Amino acid sequence: ALHAETLLRLPGPFLCYRPPDDAPAIASKDVKTDAITFCSFNELSKVSPEVIRCWCRILQQAPDASLLLKATALADGDTCVRVRKHFEAAGIASDRIQLRGRTASLREHLATYSRVTVALDTFPYNGTTTTCEAIYMGVPVVTLAGEAHAGRVGASLLGALELSELVAHSTEEYVAKALALAADRKRQVMDAETLRQRLLESPLCDARSFVASMEKTYLDIWNHHHSEERERDGTASLLDVTGSMCVGIREDLRVILPDDLNELTAYVLLEQEDWFEDETTFVETVLAPGMRVLDVGANYGIYTLLAARRVGNAGRVFSVEPSSTTVKWLRASLAVNALENVEIFQHALSDRSGNLRLSTQEGSEYGRLLDDDPHLQRGELVKVLRLDEFANQAELESIDFVKLDAEGAEKQIIDGGRRFFDQQSPLVMFEIKSAQSIDFALVRKFSDLGYQPLRLVPGLELLAPVDLSEPLDPYSLNLFACKSDRRRTLEQCGLVAEGDVDQATARKASEDRVWEYLRSRNYSRHRVDGWKARIGSKRSASDTGWMRMLGYFVAAADTDSAPASRLASLQAAFELAAAAGSEIGPGARLNSQARIAWALGYRSKATEALGALVDLDGQAEGAFDWPFLPASPLFDSLDPVDRLAAWCEACARDQYQCLRGFSSYFLAKENLQSLEQLKGNPFQRPEMERRRLLVRLRHGMQLGDASPVVRLTSPENRNPDYWSRKLEVE
Repeated sequence: ALHAETLLRLPGPFLCYRPPDDAPAIASKDVKTDAITFCSFNELSKVSPEVIRCWCRILQQAPDASLLLKATALADGDTCVRVRKHFEAAGIASDRIQLRGRTASLREHLATYSRVTVALDTFPYNGTTTTCEAIYMGVPVVTLAGEAHAGRVGASLLGALELSELVAHSTEEYVAKALALAADRKRQVMDAETLRQRLLESPLCDARSFVASMEKTYLDIWNHHHSEERERDGTASLLDVTGSMCVGIREDLRVILPDDLNELTAYVLLEQEDWFEDETTFVETVLAPGMRVLDVGANYGIYTLLAARRVGNAGRVFSVEPSSTTVKWLRASLAVNALENVEIFQHALSDRSGNLRLSTQEGSEYGRLLDDDPHLQRGELVKVLRLDEFANQAELESIDFVKLDAEGAEKQIIDGGRRFFDQQSPLVMFEIKSAQSIDFALVRKFSDLGYQPLRLVPGLELLAPVDLSEPLDPYSLNLFACKSDRRRTLEQCGLVAEGDVDQATARKASEDRVWEYLRSRNYSRHRVDGWKARIGSKRSASDTGWMRMLGYFVAAADTDSAPASRLASLQAAFELAAAAGSEIGPGARLNSQARIAWALGYRSKATEALGALVDLDGQAEGAFDWPFLPASPLFDSLDPVDRLAAWCEACARDQYQCLRGFSSYFLAKENLQSLEQLKGNPFQRPEMERRRLLVRLRHGMQLGDASPVVRLTSPENRNPDYWSRKLEVE
């Protein structure tokens, strides 16, 4: 056998061809005066002795014809001499062999076909691009079909063009077909007039269909692999439970959940393949192998799973969750991820011990302790312990990190754990939202225990002190707190802005460094020269202020700088961006304002700028008139090429969707219109398509056509099997 793998055959060609935009027009044929010229523009490494013998036979039988060879190696004089000797040995005069090296441009290379009558393919290693180029320039190609892939490329390409009459199956047939084409002057005129259009209308230039068939093939491969994997690791048996599903998230973790879109966690993980809190990434950064973690209010275990993966077998995770139903799901997730460093404790924590009713009527994420009367019939009767009591029983020692999310019961847990917080010194992340307001009393409780409150600066992935005299951003969900010894450890790791941030020196990068930064980003690398020319030709006060803003932003991005200085630089960039006037185009101004506001954790200000950006309605592409920062950092790596309007719309709407609500779960059905406008945009991310489909599913609407990206496995789309099942139902 020639292969051990299972071969999967695509329905069309094995590749696509995209002609260059600046290709020259096809020269008209003059059958009365044009000399017969055969050619091969393949590299010499493909020109075998057998090929040369065939070409010599063709030239011997067409005495007025010449052969034009073009290859990189033919720029060398000694190589040309050796090539000519091969033909002279067969009696072919040297002046009938034209040799050319590489041309200065692709356009010039293609223009060379205007001198050619018939192109001759190499064998047993066929040409690929050269065959497509010849056809595009109106020149027919004769190929010899071989046995292996490399020798059947020509047959594949010509078959896709319905030109199988140009495929030979022996050297004799190869010579005969070349001579017949050279003698058929009428066909030469017809080929010059029709081959280009034939190629453009063929499957070879139908990239959309080609990608669709490839995606379907990838999906088939993945589904086959996934079914085998589930059988091996036992996931299949876990998913045999009616109404369950397995959702992949970051760190290659899988979460077993109810297959119910009314469950917030299930919805969010399908939508974002992560939890919606900005803090998840930072928590992963903070945790290290060997650490010990306490997760209070574990729910389905997103933080428990992430922590267990990060601390490894040398570490330990203590997971507290009162709901017996939710604990079953959590145990299944631990099993499917083979995480054995987690202890689950099914009880609640409060300021007293006993039994309380746990209500989960609003969903498992909103479980609340109701009353200590065990005769109440609402909710599940659960055991309750004081944190100090639990810490003693579970031997909680040297805890490095605590996540505290108890739906309003955090203050009671602190009161019941004063000895724990006094004797230990973990970094604590705690929920501060009570209903729709921020619970400052909870923040003060930690301060009274000697824990300084800190907030996450998401764009810098570090913590900064919280000034309780200043209002927090309305979108704030969590804060951190730690004692001075833990803070010093975090400072040494560059994870906390140490000292007085207000007194820190804001550094500004030089303009050369700004241009270097922009040139390193895909969205801007091709536009730096134009921006430099614009800024340099007529510099105004607005230009100067704008470049200073970018200088501060680039300095803030320098991870080698002190955290306090980075934060001060980012704050300076924010102030300059906010002060920018109308001289800076609205697209550039609003994109940059939204980006810097998000980076600082000023989510409401970022959302305000994004709303105005979306309202520009098609005018946002003016952003590219100025050096700017994309509203979403995810778009730094996306090159808009020549589709500026589509890129700008996708960037603005994408980030607006991500920031205006923690999930589309919380947004009104009317939000669907904005998601529908992203459908078909070439820069639509898989998450935006998942959001669109989830809104339709949750509201009982038909899914209709879906972008193929949700059916394919990628780092941005970990659950294609779920979407394939949903889409196949329709």
